[in-house]
Amino acid sequence: MASLDAPLAGIKIGLLKEFFDKDWMQRMRSASGRRWLCRAARRDSQRGESAESSTFCAAYYVVAPAECSSNLARFDGVRFGHRRKNPRDLMDLYKRSRGEGFGAEVKRRIMTGTYVLSAGYYDAYYLKAQKVRQLIAADFKRAFSEVDC
Repeated sequence: MASLDAPLAGIKIGLLKEFFDKDWMQRMRSASGRRWLCRAARRDSQRGESAESSTFCAAYYVVAPAECSSNLARFDGVRFGHRRKNPRDLMDLYKRSRGEGFGAEVKRRIMTGTYVLSAGYYDAYYLKAQKVRQLIAADFKRAFSEVDC
């Protein structure tokens, strides 16, 4: 904590521009009690501070729903997850347990993930997204090697 108010001259701070929208940056610039992140975002060249940014793509929208679908498949109401009371039969238990146990957004992610993992689309979407994910990880590693924090 004591070093937060220390001068940042000569320290290279990396910021991912996608994580900070313009409104947030403006609020941080005008906030009282600025800390190191605020000063880095301000790009105060008079004090020798600099900010670097890195970009990454949205492979998240393919990989995350696929992982969601895969990981939540076990929540069928038999061993894991919400269990519907008094089901008529096994199919009713599955349908109603999953229908009641998951919210609308989770259901959308499961359906999207199931789609990208299906046989006809696995190579076209998921496999390519995983390759992009590896490229993103390599880009982060390179970016972290070029900044102090």
